[in-house]
This record gives sequence, C-alpha cells and structure tokens, in this order.
Amino acid sequence: MKWLALTSIKKKLLAVYLPLIILPNIVIFFVAYHLFSYEMDRTSTMYAEQTVEVINQQLETYLEELERLSLFPYFHSGVMDILRKTKQQETPEERYNEHKLFMDMFDNIMLNPREDLLNVTLYRQDGNRYFNTRVYVNLNHDYDWKSSDWYQRTLAANGNVVYTIHSSDDKRFSTLDHDIFYISRLIKSDNGKNLGVILIDANFQGIAEMLKAVGLGKNSNVIVRDGSGTIIFSQNKLYLKEVMSSHFEEKKLNIEGETLFIENYESSKTGWTISVIVPSGEISNSFVSIREIISMMLVLFALITILVTFWFSEKLTRPVRELHQRMKMVENGNYDVTVTISSNDEIGSLGRTFNKMSSKIKELIHEVYEFTIRQKEAELTNLKMQIRPHFLYNTLEAIRSLADIQDNQEVVKMTTSLGSILRYSIKTHAKLVPIEKELDYIRQYLTIQQIMVGDSIKIEYDIDPDIVNYQSIPLMFQPLVENAFQHGLYGKRRGGLIRIEGKRAGDKLHFTILDNGKGITAEKLELINKALKSPKKLAKGESPIGIGVSNVNQRINIVFGESYGLQMAQNPEGGTSVHITIPIVDCDQQTK
Repeated sequence: MKWLALTSIKKKLLAVYLPLIILPNIVIFFVAYHLFSYEMDRTSTMYAEQTVEVINQQLETYLEELERLSLFPYFHSGVMDILRKTKQQETPEERYNEHKLFMDMFDNIMLNPREDLLNVTLYRQDGNRYFNTRVYVNLNHDYDWKSSDWYQRTLAANGNVVYTIHSSDDKRFSTLDHDIFYISRLIKSDNGKNLGVILIDANFQGIAEMLKAVGLGKNSNVIVRDGSGTIIFSQNKLYLKEVMSSHFEEKKLNIEGETLFIENYESSKTGWTISVIVPSGEISNSFVSIREIISMMLVLFALITILVTFWFSEKLTRPVRELHQRMKMVENGNYDVTVTISSNDEIGSLGRTFNKMSSKIKELIHEVYEFTIRQKEAELTNLKMQIRPHFLYNTLEAIRSLADIQDNQEVVKMTTSLGSILRYSIKTHAKLVPIEKELDYIRQYLTIQQIMVGDSIKIEYDIDPDIVNYQSIPLMFQPLVENAFQHGLYGKRRGGLIRIEGKRAGDKLHFTILDNGKGITAEKLELINKALKSPKKLAKGESPIGIGVSNVNQRINIVFGESYGLQMAQNPEGGTSVHITIPIVDCDQQTK
C-alpha cells in the first residue's frame, strides 16, 4: 500500500497519465471479449447439436447392418429346416453335420469378415444350441437361456430385434474378458410359430471406428448410455466424473477454466442416449485466434504508451530521485557521498547544498570516532585491571593456608608459579599477546590449582602446535578455567577433569575449556548465552554470568568485533564447556 501513496513526483505524473491510457484499452478489450465469447458459445452449441445428430445417424446405420445379419436364417432354407426339427428326429450323425454346417456358416458370413462380432449363438426351440466364437470364452452349460432377461425381452418383441447390454447377472459365460452387447431376434416359421432365437454378441469396436470417422477432436468425448442411464460406452475417459455429477442435464459446464458443451440425443431404435462433450477449444480456435490478435494489439499499444509515459516521468524526476537516494545513504550512515550536479535550476542548488552538508557531517563523525576509540581503549584497560586483583587475592590466601599446615616443596612450586603470573600480569600491557604466552600463563595458574586440590582434578591439553604463534587478547583463558574450578568442580574429591583444546578452522581459531563438573541447567544456559550475545540489552545487575566470563567476552567483542566471543554448552558426558572464537591474527598484523 505504500507504493500506492502519491509520495513522489513520478508517482503523481503516472497517476494522471496511466488511467487515461489504460482505461480506454480496458473498455475496448472487454467489449470485444464479450462479443467474441457470445459468438463462440452460439457456434459451439450449434456444432455440438449437429455432431450428436450425425453420430446418431451413423450409429443407427451401423446397428441396422447388425439387424440385417440377424435375419440370415431366413435366407437359408437348410437352416430353417434344421430349426423345424427336434432332437428326437435327428441321428447323432445328423446333429454333427448340423453343428459343422452352422460353424462354417457363422465363420463365413459373420465372424471372419468382421472384428466387432465375437460370438454367434442359435438356440432351437427344443433347447438345442449352435455356437461359434472368434475369442476365448467358457460357456456355462447349465445356463437356462429361456428364463434369461434378454430372451424374455426378445419374446416380447415378437420378431423385432432387441439390444441388450451384457451384465454380470447373466451367467451365459463362465469366462468372458470383453465388454459386449447382444443383438437378439426370434426366428419364426411361415405360420408364425417360434422356431428359435438368434443371439449375436458384439463388442464396441464398430462404434469406436464409426466415431473415428466422425472426426471429433482428441479432447472431445462421446458417451452412450442405456435406458436406465448406465454408461455402456465411452470413447475415452475424459470428463466422465464432471458430466456424471451434473446428471447430463447441463448443456454447458465450466471445468478448470474451460467450457464444455454437452448435447444429448436419444435413439428411437435402441433407446440409448448419445452424449457429445466438446470443449470450447476444439470448436473456437478461429475465434480465439482473432480475439488473441486483437488483444495482443491492444496490449502492445498500451505497453508502448506506458513505456513512453515512464520514460518521460523518469527523465523528469531522475535528478530529484538521485538526490533523495543520496540523502537516504547519509541517513543510513554513509557520509562519503556526493551528488553530481548537471543543472543550474532549483534541483542543482539543492545538490550543492547537500554536498556541503555531507562534507561537514563527515568531519564531525571523524572527530566523534576518534573520541570513541580513545574511550574504548580506556575501558579495555580498566576491564583488564579488574581481573588481576581478583585472582591474586585468592592465590595468596591459598599460600598462607598451606604454609600454616605444613612446610614442603609444594609451597616452592606455588610461589614460583605465582611469581611468573605476577610478572606476566604486571608487564603485559599490549592489546594482543602470542597464544603461546597465554598457554604458559594458564599452565602456571593450573600448577597452583593442582597443588591446592591434589589429584582430585586432572588437567589435559589438546592444542594444535601450529596456532601458538597467533595472537589473542591477554588473560583470555584464566578467568574461564577459574570459573570451572569454583563453580563446576567445586567440592569434587576425585575424577575431576579440565580439558583445554585449541584448533584452527578456516580463518578462525576455536578454543574449548570443558569440565566434567555438576553442569548448568538448560534454562540457565540459555540465559547465559543470550547475555553473552547481547550484553548491552541487559539492565544493570540482571546479568546471569560472573564478572570474569563477562570480562573476557566483552574484551573479545571490543578488540575483534561482536561476531567473536564466548558461548557455553552442556557436555554429553556431564559438565560444561566454554567455546571461544577469535580471528587469526599474525604477530605483525594490526586489528582495526
């Protein structure tokens, strides 16, 4: 919504000109679109109606051909003579010859020339059956054809042809792997007596071939339903679900952005209903092409006009926008920017004033920066001085207590180590020191601590020797190790462990000080890491970390930047680990 606000000269110009360009194009486009859509719908409906009529005519012609085939017994006197006989009037040899005659006749007349006819059966009135097939089927020899539905309907037709869709309820076949329909007709004598019935089984291949000849598009579909509304044939599987859900009553359906035109026609011959489903894209390609050409021309004209409008507004407002961008850069802290002045008008005058203002601000920022650096160096020196007395007082107290108890060489070790620590603390005023000196210092410190705690705590080192000549801040390890002794391992009489690790990873150094002490809860650990990451956001007195850990973290932030510092974690084996991350700094390298 901010972009829509008229907050710039360019937007105001565009707000005036763009509606004058776009609105007439939109009106023309919608009028043309609706006119074409109306004509497309009218033409599509007419096409669907004509198509369904043609298909019905073709289907009835095809079925009439099947009806003529069902009349073949009347044209063969030998067949009629056989139908007039009964089983009692025939010898076995005669029955064999009759079956052979019918099989040859069925093959030659109906089965061989056509692929849409699968089976032909001739039932004689006395129950004798003559059957031939072109496919694999298993006949049910216990089938009672006289009680079947198709035969009862054929009797009722009294010599006219009857069409029946095969269903699973009809048990004429034990095995049949084809979708078929029946053509049945009573065979009568000259005096009207029923001699038998002919039954022809056909698949839907003939109907499918007929539909191919009609020439419907690949995205259209033809559905044939019987009198009960059951689908008996579908040219393909398109749109079945959608059309069935509308019960074939809708003449136009919108599906996924496309319109379907539906026409139904009920055949008076079969009682079947033919439904033609044609998508709009199959019919209206020519209309769509014309509509798309007009639409493209309108869009092209609108784009050209809009581009010219943008170019004009861009040329007019570019100096103002450039000045605005430079002012934003100054607002974000970049004061080393100037505006290129190419005019002597009011905008040029503003640019010269801006350049003077930017130069003056840069001078003031430089002065403040120098003052801030000096202030941080003073703060760093002050933070370093906070650690030394804190440790020395504890060490001197330990020496005094040990000397009161017994007089031995351990006092010598403690005083020697303490002397080294004092010399390092007093003489070290540099911002950075070699890591090797830091490790010597922590070893002297741990010597004193091990004398105090005895064998209850074990010290281990795993330092990559290649990193000892790099630089670190002074007194980086000692406050963290002291923290492990005082909090993590306090009261541990045996099995204590402090391990110091150091390695290089890319352009950074990673150190870990871990112990197997009592550890820290997950809730407190989360608060500590949050305080280490954002110490300035905590109010005074709210920090969950001690002065030593906080001191080390703040000095790393000041010297190396806020992307470096400390992070605490729980050890899987128990206890706490402190991870230190600092950049790689050579002895001759200066930090900024």
